[in-house]
Amino acid sequence: MDFQQLADVAEKWCSNTPFELIATEETERRMDFYADPGVSFYVLCPDNGCGDNFHVWSESEDCLPFLQLAQDYISSCGKKTLHEVLEKVFKSFRPLLGLPDTDDDAFEEYSADVEEEGPEADHPQMGEIQRAAGLAKRSTCWESDTPQLHSDESSCAQDPSRPRPMYLFIWLFICILYNKPEN
Repeated sequence: MDFQQLADVAEKWCSNTPFELIATEETERRMDFYADPGVSFYVLCPDNGCGDNFHVWSESEDCLPFLQLAQDYISSCGKKTLHEVLEKVFKSFRPLLGLPDTDDDAFEEYSADVEEEGPEADHPQMGEIQRAAGLAKRSTCWESDTPQLHSDESSCAQDPSRPRPMYLFIWLFICILYNKPEN
């Protein structure tokens, strides 16, 4: 894409953000952006046919740490468009611009605030089911005509005439379901 087309993309992007495209320098393929209160950065665009990526930087010591997210994004795998790079820069600068952070991981923020309770708090029988599942993960071996539970299946040879752990789990689950107390 030639530099003028990139500048047009940048102008269009600026119309939806607080940033202004304040300077373009075609020989260096550089675009400078500015937004109040003193947030500035520039983008160096790759040459046509060259395998280089975009490069973002700021000469402001206050802005530079916020560009890390965009720089990591640019250096990750795959080619990026100018619009994608500018969107990542905008997201990086949202705190400096006084805008709310729009995380893609809103669910993680929500779940971090929720107090985690044990399984017994919601369903008293859930703890029993989990204990039964823990038993099912162990292998049952018969030694001297008595069943022995081992957490390592290789510690004993499976007797084909004896029940498998999955069947034990199903049996325990059915017992728990049919023996639950009536409220």
